[in-house]
Order: sequence, then C-alpha cells, then structure tokens
Amino acid sequence: MSRVSLGHRVPRTSVANGSHFSRRSLESTQLGRRDSSFPRPRLAAVGLTALLTLVSVFAPGAAAQESSSQVADSASPQPSSSEGVWTFTGPTMGTTYQVLVVGSSQAEAGVNDQATVARRITDELESVNQAMSTYRDDSEVSRFNQSAGSDWFPVSLATATVVQKAQEIARASEGAFDITVGPLVNRWSFGPDREITSAPSEAEIETLKQRIGYSHLEVRLDPPALKKTLPELSIDLSAIAKGYGVDRVALALEELGFGAYLVEVGGEVRSRGSRPD
Repeated sequence: MSRVSLGHRVPRTSVANGSHFSRRSLESTQLGRRDSSFPRPRLAAVGLTALLTLVSVFAPGAAAQESSSQVADSASPQPSSSEGVWTFTGPTMGTTYQVLVVGSSQAEAGVNDQATVARRITDELESVNQAMSTYRDDSEVSRFNQSAGSDWFPVSLATATVVQKAQEIARASEGAFDITVGPLVNRWSFGPDREITSAPSEAEIETLKQRIGYSHLEVRLDPPALKKTLPELSIDLSAIAKGYGVDRVALALEELGFGAYLVEVGGEVRSRGSRPD
C-alpha cells in the first residue's frame, strides 16, 4: 500500500518569521527581507508548506479566491470511466482534485453508482473548505481571524485537530512552519489580497512580524476551540488543509469499501492498492 499524504509532501514553500520561499523564481525571495525583483503572484505558490515530512498522522491556502460558481461546480464533479478506473475531478480549495478508483476495488466494494461516490467526495472536501478556508468570510478560520477577543473560540473537532498538528510541527521545526505567518504572506500578495504590486519595506516587515508567532496561539480538543493571546493574530491553514482533505476523502473511500484508489488535491497525494495491470 502506498500512502503519500500531508506527512510525506515534498516541501513546496517554506515560510516563517522572515524565512524564505523556495519555489522556482521565489527561491531567493525572503518574507522577512525586501526583494527588489518582487514577483507576480502565482496560483500554485500560495501554500505555506514547510517541513511537512515531520507529520505521519494525517494525509487540509487556497491559491486563488473561490468564486461562487466554483463552489457550485464543486458540488457537481465530473465522473468518468476508462479501462475499469473511475475518475472524479472538480474544483476545490482554490485548486482542483482528482480521485481514481480501480475497477477491482469497485467490485470488492459492491458499489456501482458513481454518483454516490462523487457526492461523498465533494461532501468531504466541502466540509474541510467551509471550516478552514481563508477565502470564505463565514468559515471557522475566517471568523476566528476576525475575532479580537482572548476567550476560547469554538470550532469543529476537524479544525482543532488540524491546528493542533500544525502547532506540533511549529514546535518541532522551531517556527520554520508557522500557520500565523499570514500577514507577511498577504503583504507579499500570496494571500486573499492579491492586488498589492510593490514589495514591503524593511520597517513594514518588522511591524508585521509583531503580529505573528505560533506561541500566541492555543488549541484544545475537548471541547474543540482556539484561543489567541495576541488580538490581531490570524491563522492560515493553506499548507495543511489540502492534505487533510486528501485524508478525509481516502478514509471515505475506505468506508465505502474501496481498497485501491488514488486521491490528489492541489498536488497533495494519497494512494492505496494497485491496478491489475
């Protein structure tokens, strides 16, 4: 069985309190330093991925703001069948997903209705998106970011679990992975505000760095909730939410009885079993 998920993702982007982006043309660009050759934002470079190889428990930013039509489309995936493999594709989390289910697995599961499988896939992905998106004002993460209080903020167990894992990675990496680094990411035009066209000054970067830090974030699972000790603190689960979504879909397929599949969301992959050929 092959399982490549959140915990085994090759790092795409590395960010921290002044650490660097390491993707293609951004290899020399540091969030904590001014770069005279400020790059134009790319759709695939939004994630805050760093040191995810430390994680083995899970297999959930979006790369561009999801429009209402994208959300509607995500409820209607396009299933197809070729050489005994069911394929499901569609938009989610500002990117796309692809799910392959092998024919022998279909027979073992006794499921012959692609529409049922398609609905289960989109339900799982939509659940993650609604909880953890930074592009939806009514998501749990967005509402937490908008709050300025220091009291515990109730969230779903899924969100609390993902944040807890992110905090474990932050501590293990000594802050190289930090889900509170959003203000710097947004100022560099990789977040929801994509209209910025100039690089931040050194002074602006130093000011923004006062608004971040994983040590200012607390999480609990029972009852699930988040708490900030810095009023302006915000979080972005873009580097971890897609991987969590991959795991959710994979587990849903296994619950349906499928034993051979491949799930991919925005480059995050998890697979099990093999094709007969």
